Amino acid sequence: NPFLCDAVTGRNDSEHSLRVLDQSSLFVLPLYEHRQWYRYHHLFAEFLRTGLDTNRWADLYNRAVNWFEQKGMFEQAVSYALRAKYWERSSRLIRQLAGKLIKQGELSALLSWIEALPVSVFQADPDLCIYKGWISLLRNSMDVTRALAEQAGKVIRPEDLSTTRGRLLGLKAYLSYARGDTQEAARLGEESVKMIGQDDPFSRKWV
Repeated sequence: NPFLCDAVTGRNDSEHSLRVLDQSSLFVLPLYEHRQWYRYHHLFAEFLRTGLDTNRWADLYNRAVNWFEQKGMFEQAVSYALRAKYWERSSRLIRQLAGKLIKQGELSALLSWIEALPVSVFQADPDLCIYKGWISLLRNSMDVTRALAEQAGKVIRPEDLSTTRGRLLGLKAYLSYARGDTQEAARLGEESVKMIGQDDPFSRKWV
């Protein structure tokens, strides 16, 4: 995209350059009829990647993340944040999209993002443990769900948002129900709803 190219390269003539490359059939391929998005020919893209050191790549990826996030294209932002190994930023973006992806049934996409994080980063984030726990629950992997709920409980802090604690109680409510303890499940579910409040309609609906 010419605006993305300008943001990443610091140029202001990317639209003209892309048009010339497209008309000359040089290295770029239009993705749509309106010719606003392009991709490099894969061999040329691979050639270009060999010419930049790691630090330079990280800087360019960071610029791409900024641009995609400003445009509200958060899924693309996650992709580049992970490539740049900006783990904290990646985690934040994943948390932001997790409810939407689960609601849309895109469990594999969410799981692939979470598992792209270093284990130490993932295990230190109670929200990501909880979201992965929901995925495991939906896939009937109760042992995995139980382990993830325990891990979330270990790293959750008093200052964490009540919605986080509410989500964890909601997950524990389902685990209680699965083992036949309906009374405990109801109690945890009621506490969960109170903590989540109106801040997270998706999690509230699940509980």
